[in-house]
Amino acid sequence: MDRVRFISYRRVSAQDEGNGDDQKHVPVAKLQIGDVLFDRLKVPLWITSAVYEGDASNEYAMKEVDCRCFLPPNHMRVLSLVMPRLADNEQQEWRVELHKMFNLSSSLPCLRSMQSLNFTANSGFLRNPHLAIKNYKPAGRISAVKGSYDYYHYKQQGIDDNGWGCAYRSLQTIWNAVGIDCSYIAQFNDISEKARELQVHFDTVGSPVMIGGNMLAHTILGVDFNDTTGECRFLVLDPHYVGVDDVHVVTNKGWCAWKFPSFWKNGVDAGGQPINYNIVKPQLPANII
Repeated sequence: MDRVRFISYRRVSAQDEGNGDDQKHVPVAKLQIGDVLFDRLKVPLWITSAVYEGDASNEYAMKEVDCRCFLPPNHMRVLSLVMPRLADNEQQEWRVELHKMFNLSSSLPCLRSMQSLNFTANSGFLRNPHLAIKNYKPAGRISAVKGSYDYYHYKQQGIDDNGWGCAYRSLQTIWNAVGIDCSYIAQFNDISEKARELQVHFDTVGSPVMIGGNMLAHTILGVDFNDTTGECRFLVLDPHYVGVDDVHVVTNKGWCAWKFPSFWKNGVDAGGQPINYNIVKPQLPANII
């Protein structure tokens, strides 16, 4: 059997100074087989290793691990990581170190297990379908969801919720994206009046939001707002969709698309009562990483 030598380095990035806990590092990896040294691989590399614990170098334990792949925001390449097989809350200290190592955001989850890429032929859900929207011309400045989410809609998971499950499906999308501690925008009838407030939410928090009213619920993923003209549009993920999880169908047929404020009816309902809406804005928990 061939022996492979895997060498890992860390070096201080040019942007950081000092040796504080918040210092970031740039990973450098090299692979040596015999006398040949490689810095690029064209095939997947699977590694099994002993994990040393404590200060005693002669004591080690074999740990169960998972090999997971991630595509963090603003990264052009997939990160392939060997992760300890632990619950997310037990991995936090480990993830904090990896965020520093790979220069990832300290205020946005990037390496939670539910954010790992699924390469199976049928993973069951569409991830980030809004990224497939083409040829949209902004009216102003766009602020949108940060990180990843899965698209939940009617009749998934063997549940026939057609006609009643839209709020539940929207909540599933939000919960999948981030743990929930919420603030609210209550009792309004014209969403265009809330465009600036939603833009602040997406700029600072970046979580999907849920809007409900007139017996319907939708997920909002972003806002396009022109602060000069007041023109606005909203990036909507519609949980009322029934059909196969095909990103081209979902985006081309308008189930994930930019909508004008008129998408939400205002005025009065059939009983003569004003149509009011409420928005749930999930906040990031303190231990977000």
